[in-house]
Amino acid sequence: MKKHIDIFRRRREGKTDYKKRRALITSRLCFVRSFVSSHNVYAQLIKAGPSGDLTLASASSTQLPKFGWKGATKNLPACYLTGLLLGKRSAAAGVEEAILYTGLSAYRSGSRVSALVKGALDGGLKVRVDEQTFPAEERLSGVHISSYAAELKKSNSELYGSRFGRLISKGLTPEEMGKNFEEVKEAILKIDAKGAKGSTGTRE
Repeated sequence: MKKHIDIFRRRREGKTDYKKRRALITSRLCFVRSFVSSHNVYAQLIKAGPSGDLTLASASSTQLPKFGWKGATKNLPACYLTGLLLGKRSAAAGVEEAILYTGLSAYRSGSRVSALVKGALDGGLKVRVDEQTFPAEERLSGVHISSYAAELKKSNSELYGSRFGRLISKGLTPEEMGKNFEEVKEAILKIDAKGAKGSTGTRE
């Protein structure tokens, strides 16, 4: 008779990797958790504790327009800028180092999550990942999107208008995305400890 092996509910539901959770708890370091929805990206700096997880800082791509961002809120540049904002807020919360926790998902080179981690790193939060996994700088800043848009405008202006119409309606042509990215990046980096709000102190 085959012996029944009980599996924890959250593991069955695909929510928690208990092996990873055990490793990050024993490390005694905070961890970064990210979530990319169909429209936005979210990131949290969390400290695990016996009475529940405590969120020390958080950032969302929905907050980027406050800093002047006019682009999409889930592409690579937006993920980087969200990570940058989290890094600044983590520093304001007094945290210098953290571990990336991806749950049951794999961490992939050049992904949105890797762009977010690169942003957090540039924002002052040391995250233990291989820097070789980060996207190229031109992809982080949206230069690849600007280059593609410029070529598309020459070859098919109708498709150009259809594909980038929403961005243009916000007052930004895709060719200027790199410039907008640098402006927003500079604005976030100028945040001081007092202005880097986001230490929610909430338990999950």
